[in-house]
Amino acid sequence: MRWQHFYWRSHSSSPYRRVEAQSDHALSQDGTVDDGVPRPDARPLSSLESLLLDYLLAQEFDGAETLRLQSKDVMAYPSCDCGCGSIGFQHANGVRPGPAGLKPQARPDLYPIVRNKDGEDVGGLILFLRAGLLDDLEVYSFGVEPLALPEVDAVHLVTGE
Repeated sequence: MRWQHFYWRSHSSSPYRRVEAQSDHALSQDGTVDDGVPRPDARPLSSLESLLLDYLLAQEFDGAETLRLQSKDVMAYPSCDCGCGSIGFQHANGVRPGPAGLKPQARPDLYPIVRNKDGEDVGGLILFLRAGLLDDLEVYSFGVEPLALPEVDAVHLVTGE
């Protein structure tokens, strides 16, 4: 089954641009891509990626423990071609979340903001979930230039309350 999914990213000189994701992979009944064919660019998480996931998932919320367990076994791959530090997650046997059911943040009341060494807000992170699986860690910039994956001490959790 071929699927197409459209979503908006803020990685360009214009505030938002439409990005299309396509796949020829088979979808299972629960909406995951489970053809068992790993992405050729999937690799173990780097120590920085692992530390960032641990930091983002340290808060208590529904499903946090399940996501913490997933974070120990996922593989990562670049999920954007703009030069930012965004990564997608591949689960055991090549399973990747499918095109439906995108949940914008693991915890919707906390916003991970990235600050530079001068304390200025320069971007943020969004941890996307699909079908209960870690899907993507998006790194976005408030400026024109893409933002690399930040060090953990540059990420500050801001509440939306």
